[in-house]
Amino acid sequence: MLFRYYRDGKRFYALARPGTDGSVSLAAYEMDFSCVTLYLNEGAFPGVVRTADKVLQLLPMKQLLAHFGAFLLHSSRISYHGKAILFTAPSQTGKTTQARLWREYAGAEIAGNDRTLLRMTGGEIVTSGYPVDGSSPVYSSEELPLGAVVVLRQGLENRVKRLSVASALRFLMEQTALDAWNGAEKSAAQQFWLETVARRPVYLLSCRPDEGAVQCLKNQLEEDEVIPGGFDTP
Repeated sequence: MLFRYYRDGKRFYALARPGTDGSVSLAAYEMDFSCVTLYLNEGAFPGVVRTADKVLQLLPMKQLLAHFGAFLLHSSRISYHGKAILFTAPSQTGKTTQARLWREYAGAEIAGNDRTLLRMTGGEIVTSGYPVDGSSPVYSSEELPLGAVVVLRQGLENRVKRLSVASALRFLMEQTALDAWNGAEKSAAQQFWLETVARRPVYLLSCRPDEGAVQCLKNQLEEDEVIPGGFDTP
């Protein structure tokens, strides 16, 4: 969703999809999001809101979430032995494919297809689904503690390595839903990811779309005690 932002004193405004027929909507909100009002342009765009998830698309959700310490990562999410493993990468790199391979060969549950919401609570990184989940939505509201984040790259063989803090931060920021113009939002995201990397591992997995990719990563996760070892795959 394309937004145009304005500020008038302490009040902010977000115009959704501004064009020759006007904007789809106007969201007016306070800096601390204590009050948010959404106006719909039903005259030019009748029936623009038919489902609750559409409302989220018309609100400045990235700023709102960041204000409360939560961030959206472009990623698939699987649930494996009570932990969330996130696969992140640019579109068409294989996030959904790897999630499906883990379901097929390791018995994991796919808990999100395109976006994962992360936040810190009680010193632990917690993940959950997000209702607006891409073109092929798979959404679960189940909260799961973060086990690891896996950055995907297509490769001729399956290899995995743990990333340094600097490399992990760069990859995570690239796949975080942020407004480039909002310095405070970017700063909050950087601090969140630095705290996350200090607690949980981030890996780079160069892989093929096959069972070997699952076993390669699974071995590393067991070695690093992210997940318990000794479980047979189905």
